[in-house]
Amino acid sequence: MKLQNLAVMFVIFILPISMVLTSYIDSRVETLSLQTTYDSRLNKSTYDAIKAYQINTYNGDESILANSKIRDIEAAVNSFFNSIESAYRMNGYTKEDLQSYVPALVFTLYDGYYIYSPYTNTWDQEAQESYNKSLQEVQEAGQEPDITYQDGETLYGLKPYVYYSARYVSGSLYDVVITYAIDNYITIRGLCNDEPVDIAGYLLTDVAENSSGQITYKGITIDVENNVRENVMVDGVMKYNLPCKVISGTKYYYDAQNNEVFHLLNGTKIADTGMNPNDIINNDNAVNYYRQALELKEFIQSSPLRNLRTNQVVDENGNPVEGDFGNYEVFAELFNTTGSNDIENDNSLFNSHRQEVIKYTIERNLSIAITNYNNYSGSNDSTNFQMPMLKDYEWEIVANNVSLISFLQGLSIGGKIYNGYTVVPNMKNKESVQNNSIYILTNDNTYNIIKSQDLDTKDLTNAIGIFNMNFERKAGQNVNGITQYYFPIEDYYGIGQMVTASYTSVVNQRDLKDGTIFEVVDQNQALAKIYYTALGRERYGQYRT
Repeated sequence: MKLQNLAVMFVIFILPISMVLTSYIDSRVETLSLQTTYDSRLNKSTYDAIKAYQINTYNGDESILANSKIRDIEAAVNSFFNSIESAYRMNGYTKEDLQSYVPALVFTLYDGYYIYSPYTNTWDQEAQESYNKSLQEVQEAGQEPDITYQDGETLYGLKPYVYYSARYVSGSLYDVVITYAIDNYITIRGLCNDEPVDIAGYLLTDVAENSSGQITYKGITIDVENNVRENVMVDGVMKYNLPCKVISGTKYYYDAQNNEVFHLLNGTKIADTGMNPNDIINNDNAVNYYRQALELKEFIQSSPLRNLRTNQVVDENGNPVEGDFGNYEVFAELFNTTGSNDIENDNSLFNSHRQEVIKYTIERNLSIAITNYNNYSGSNDSTNFQMPMLKDYEWEIVANNVSLISFLQGLSIGGKIYNGYTVVPNMKNKESVQNNSIYILTNDNTYNIIKSQDLDTKDLTNAIGIFNMNFERKAGQNVNGITQYYFPIEDYYGIGQMVTASYTSVVNQRDLKDGTIFEVVDQNQALAKIYYTALGRERYGQYRT
């Protein structure tokens, strides 16, 4: 065959194939580029929502209340859609358009979660009659009816709060519901040996009571503190180094100058005349934390719940559930005598089961919400919204942090339909006190994270453990109505200089010790006493339903 013929055949057959492949590759590259861009936009909008939630909850005195929490979450939802609208405005999408591509937002909190998704507004007979009566009165007055919602209308909003709960049944021995949290706090309610049970607390292996009646943890005696104090703006006036104590999420202060105990509501002083000043000055939160943990441990040890197993989880009808729960004793590590593993450690079997329960409850309700979304998707009838598979490390983030899971599905990105999600943890919040939430403040007005090597050279005689959120700047209005910023922890030791973060451990996160926080702390008895006291104090003061 002549060379010219081969050249003609190449042009006829190979060149078109090459052009098609080139076009296909270019299309794939463009699709992948859009995928990356959309992932970045979704991630940024989710971060914006988390930041809005942080700011609102930190500066609100009543943020622990359920209705205030809902308000803060709704504000975060609004921030999410404002942010994502800004990102897609050049693509011609409005906020309302984009809402139809977001099948769900999941706000995971301390012991449960909210799902933001569409629902059908349904009126009962009483609501319908009330509406008809109001409508008739407006029409008789010759006015135009102001109709906000209609019966059967599709609305977007927060679904009811869902707890991280599992029901366990073992014949006549027990039928209980255990509610878990993002740490080792649990609530047990139900029947045990046909007797009602309602008990809660943190699970701690090495908590005990010595012969003198003092509470100990890992052999360390937990004492009442009298050096817990903060700065606070009260009715527009700064008050410095006031003794304080958090009770059920509300922080109480003692002002010795006026001899009064008070708390704040949006910066306004609310006097608490029935409270004893000594209860604020002598802060016994840490003692109560470990005593409550001891009572929970002793109750479980003396009841059939000691042998409660992971494969005894049942649904609301008493049928075994299909979940990856394994088959082992949930509380076995609570009574370890060999020192092999404490139940509160991150790698304990209890924590593994806790995370599986949290994953199961979220997956079950979220998959239903996303599946139901196909009934509401209106203009997106061609899109089949589906529950994506979160990775193991993402579930670990969700099970151990307040966080936001966001979904964006159905947008066209060239050769495929975009199906994205992102998980963003809220690392700074007042709802939970994690093992790494305690900083150590020494008498040179410098604070370090617990694993800092610098603490080995510090004088720990008067050191105190402080919740990391208390080092954040707060805002308040002074007497002139002008916003003024201040730090709750300022010149703590009265040496004439501001409290500052350790540059190596806090700012640069270097020169840190290897191992877990517990392994590092337990090497130094003085540091362990400071850390465990602060951890107990801050956790016991949290609001728990």
